[in-house]
Amino acid sequence: MLGGFDVVYDCVGTHATLQQSLRLTRAGGTVVLEGVYLHRMRIDLTPVWHQEVDLIGTIAHGRESWQGETIDTFSLTARLIRENKISCKDLITHRFPLARWKEAIQTAVDKRTHSIKVVFDL
Repeated sequence: MLGGFDVVYDCVGTHATLQQSLRLTRAGGTVVLEGVYLHRMRIDLTPVWHQEVDLIGTIAHGRESWQGETIDTFSLTARLIRENKISCKDLITHRFPLARWKEAIQTAVDKRTHSIKVVFDL
């Protein structure tokens, strides 16, 4: 099945997720590879040449033009959070006191916990 999304962000970057992202993107659409999996992969690039799907890689962050200012993405995001213009509360799925650091790390890496963001309450 070939997809119909204009843009798909692959934030995991494994063989399986990249292959699925390419298939879920419409002809002429774009896959942005955000995630990093530092191993060689075998990928069927048929959607790239047959459906003219653009595959774009990115690393870390960039610079944004925001209200007449050029600012790096992390600084802009921090500002918008500080100004309560965006909320991250729904991204935090688990909180732990620092004394339970082992449990926190295990929660973050265990896929069965469905964690998004694990934080320490200090």
